[in-house]
Amino acid sequence: GKPLLAYTIEQALRSKRLNRIVVSTDCTEIETYLRGYDSERVTAHMRSESLSGDLVSTEEVLVDVLDQEWAAGVEAVVTLPPTTPFRSAETIDACIELFEANRADSVLAICRRKIRMGTFDPDTREFDLSMKNPPARMSKWPLTSFDNSSVYVTRSGVLRETGLILGEKTFAVETDEIQGHDINTPIDWAIAETLVEKGFVSNHGWLNN
Repeated sequence: GKPLLAYTIEQALRSKRLNRIVVSTDCTEIETYLRGYDSERVTAHMRSESLSGDLVSTEEVLVDVLDQEWAAGVEAVVTLPPTTPFRSAETIDACIELFEANRADSVLAICRRKIRMGTFDPDTREFDLSMKNPPARMSKWPLTSFDNSSVYVTRSGVLRETGLILGEKTFAVETDEIQGHDINTPIDWAIAETLVEKGFVSNHGWLNN
């Protein structure tokens, strides 16, 4: 009953640490939708056609936002991809607080899972397990940490100098798999719908706040 983007905006508005919420878009429909929010807190930045193609990076879009006159003096930018809709305001604030406490270049949200990882040669179909002499039982395997694409905090100077969303001095906040669910494929979308329909998201206690 609401756009995917709304999940992210609602939690950004609940955050106690965000000063301004800017939605960078090339879509007039999204710009019109955003007028339903407090314009003092949520604004659209209509980016140019040159920054709207499939090959444009997130970092290029972020620098474009920082280049705007109204963004002068912004020391850090928090990136909240709308395709990861279930991260909470508490997770956003935890990432910002960790960033400030450690004077970090960047902070990201991660998940951890026990995964049998390795390299695969599509020509020979040979698979080489990354871990040598792995434990026989999966329960004994170490947790693998991975970027779940839900929250990034980046120092503006680092973003400009390196062109990367993650700097050298990076820290992480761990979330559960629901908050870290990232929608990239039709299957991911179906899982997201199921999580909402079955109540898994609202059971976190924050979705309806």
